Amino acid sequence: MGAQRSSIRVYSMVAAGALEMDVVDGHVKLMRLVRDDGDDEWLAASTSLGLPGVIVRMKFNIYPDSKVYAHQKTLEEKDVLDGDIYDMIAPYVTANLWWWPCKRRFHHRYYDVVPTNASAREGFQNTFSVTDLEETAARTLLDSGRYLATSNVLDFPSFRPKVGDHTRFNEPFYHNLAMVLVDEFPCRPHWTKNTSEVFAHAVKNIDPRRKPANLPLIQKLGFFVR
Repeated sequence: MGAQRSSIRVYSMVAAGALEMDVVDGHVKLMRLVRDDGDDEWLAASTSLGLPGVIVRMKFNIYPDSKVYAHQKTLEEKDVLDGDIYDMIAPYVTANLWWWPCKRRFHHRYYDVVPTNASAREGFQNTFSVTDLEETAARTLLDSGRYLATSNVLDFPSFRPKVGDHTRFNEPFYHNLAMVLVDEFPCRPHWTKNTSEVFAHAVKNIDPRRKPANLPLIQKLGFFVR
């Protein structure tokens, strides 16, 4: 399967959990696709979720909670283009190469699963390789958004400053926007990811027969779908 976050070792993190899909195709016909890796229709649907039509309902396999480690290396361009790319990505649950032609370098980033008791940390994201000086400069600039409106153009909803009341910039706005979008459309905003709160609020769109109070399965999905 070639969906986002697929790898040579395992299927996509999202598509691997899909067991059934109810899809409305271009002829406005409802079809049910059941997992079968030998079926072209299933492969088309699971490779790019939504390719055969509009997905109106989906049945997922629930995976246990897990932790991952992330690591990133900066490689010379020639070491990648003249190297063995297969060996660079095959060993990991997911891996990718970011190419910076102007720098003649690649970022080689990869992840894999570690035991949940490997550390007390709840998450780690090593997005870019930066020096201590660059990190301090970036943190100072982003933190200044608490006091300077000009810095807010650089801020992401998920950034939590170390100054002031430590709330994320524009947090009330994005929370309210997420709730309005879920109320008005059968969707969930991408930046919220699939948190238990968003699923609880969107359950009426996922399955009108379910009451918001009965959410043990929906809440567990927050640990699987990323």
